[in-house]
Amino acid sequence: MARPPIRSASAQRVRERIKALALDQIAAGGPPALSLNAVAAALGVSGPAMYRYYRNREALLTDLVVDAYRDLADAVAPAVT
Repeated sequence: MARPPIRSASAQRVRERIKALALDQIAAGGPPALSLNAVAAALGVSGPAMYRYYRNREALLTDLVVDAYRDLADAVAPAVT
């Protein structure tokens, strides 16, 4: 199944795709393995195109950490209430 071109996707959907690819890289080699250029290549865009969505590698990592804490909060919320 062909994916729609990146230009036609919403910014949020592109960010979610970027984060999924970043998590794959981190799962394979840990946080040091995360490369914006590798994520861009997997998306089929140039490295500089990534900066439309994330200022730098640290911004992407921060977004992933925030997501992880949100997921954790959602998971424990039923036990707390």
